[in-house]
Amino acid sequence: QRHLWLRFGYLAALAAVVLWLQIPSAEESASLTELAKSASQTFRYAATTQLLLMCFLAPVFTASAITQERDAQTFNILISTPLTSGQIVLGTLMSRLYFVIVLLLAGLPIFYMTMIYGGVTSPQIVQSFALSASTAILTGALAIFIAMIGVGTRRTIFSFYLMIALYLLALYLIGRWDRTWIAASAPNLDGVRMSWLTPFHPFLSLEVALNRVNAPQYAALPEYGPLARYALAYPSTVYVVWTLALSLILVIVSMFFVRRGIKTGEPTILSNIVARFRRQTNGE
Repeated sequence: QRHLWLRFGYLAALAAVVLWLQIPSAEESASLTELAKSASQTFRYAATTQLLLMCFLAPVFTASAITQERDAQTFNILISTPLTSGQIVLGTLMSRLYFVIVLLLAGLPIFYMTMIYGGVTSPQIVQSFALSASTAILTGALAIFIAMIGVGTRRTIFSFYLMIALYLLALYLIGRWDRTWIAASAPNLDGVRMSWLTPFHPFLSLEVALNRVNAPQYAALPEYGPLARYALAYPSTVYVVWTLALSLILVIVSMFFVRRGIKTGEPTILSNIVARFRRQTNGE
């Protein structure tokens, strides 16, 4: 029932944003251009609400991995099973992220409703969902990493929330500072240019994906290296790629800490290699 009400609250929040902004624009006197503009604005607020909810809900469901197994005294039982370290890490991660991914998929029909009047494209919807999903996956991988290295405490969960909030707030404010703006980026109607921090922040990347902020053209950045030019020209794609890559690295590193200090006397990869060059048989 807890998950049921959370799903209901999440979808109700998205539906309220869409209906609140879309119903007043659906007047008989409104032109198609006005309806498309209103739909684009509705989608912008809905996508921002979705990303904000993901930044809040993903840590809620993944941070429990930091202390749950150790507080319940079940972690030693878990590692005594035939499960491999990779199965334990991936199973723990996916069990935490399953509900978050289901929330994203459940909100997909609401976003496609905004395409009725035009002004919203399928690539924009895909990019907004990719930004939310990659942010949730990175949050989960970071929580699992903290749990597996054995530093998980109640205080760690608070620090985990605080670190995420400070990262999102600090980089967003710095990204709004005109000294971080890229000169090759065309200003929008408010005179705001894209910041070089955009590929590292989900909300700044979302603004580019929604065409609120203009990303510079790849050819207009000759003073940067190829990798930096691509990151600044396609910040949303680069954000998704580096978050997923960092998540994969955190998951792989976490596997080495699952049974650290537990497998005393058991054969390891190094001991098996050394045994091949010794005269006695392995295990003698």
